[in-house]
Amino acid sequence: MRRANEEQREILFHTMHHLISTDEPMREPLLIYLTGPAGSGKTFVIKGIMGIYNRFSDTDGIFNAYIACASTGKAATAIGCSTVHSALSISLSRLMF
Repeated sequence: MRRANEEQREILFHTMHHLISTDEPMREPLLIYLTGPAGSGKTFVIKGIMGIYNRFSDTDGIFNAYIACASTGKAATAIGCSTVHSALSISLSRLMF
């Protein structure tokens, strides 16, 4: 987190706070829409969020889970995940009319 700028740190701290601040076994899901131009640090933030979830994977017997996916193959490769349609087993040929 040392390399994160102020906005990035805010997102990462929000993620940590969400994971450790509640005792409820069924907490609300954390939904983040992350956007920005090339080079703005989107991949850095996503990798940071994934690291936080992995570090706090078992908080007081509550297991945290996430599905990392991206809308394009290039973005998916950058964060080491799959595309949205692959993660959800959606055939692109079925989507094309």
